[in-house]
Amino acid sequence: IINGGQIGIGQDATSPSGTLHISTARYSTTNEITDGNAISTSNWSTSNTTGMTIGTPSNKATYNDGVNSDLVQTGIFTQPTDAGKRYKLTFTIEAKSEVTFTNAKLWIGRQDGGQGYVDGAYNDYALGKHEVIFVLPTDTTSTGLAFWAATSGSAFVISNISLYEDTLST
Repeated sequence: IINGGQIGIGQDATSPSGTLHISTARYSTTNEITDGNAISTSNWSTSNTTGMTIGTPSNKATYNDGVNSDLVQTGIFTQPTDAGKRYKLTFTIEAKSEVTFTNAKLWIGRQDGGQGYVDGAYNDYALGKHEVIFVLPTDTTSTGLAFWAATSGSAFVISNISLYEDTLST
């Protein structure tokens, strides 16, 4: 409805008097991951040091071929506050120099491996930067995030991990 040269929307449609504000900032400016660009044992862990090396090469994590292993950071989520929130997870996959790369086969979810955040399955990731959107399950008690590598994928390097809350969906 137009009234006196102004457009009204909603309850104030017949007497518009304010300013319409539109937010274009979909994601929070706070990266929930600590040291995602400088992966080290200070903030990341693994349950299988044979299958995964943290901090090698510098500031990255390396998955070794044929070994199921995890890269974990805890203390990211606050439960039950963060359950049901949508997140954008980004990470970069690189080839491990001494092997032929086919794919990175990753399961992304709870740190104990008991609940998936992304399809609840292992997914194939090619070389390059990846963006994954997920909703933190409402029935989880997890405060962490884990990348689990399958034995059927290639050896690879993961780096540049970030996680931002989708503030428009919550």
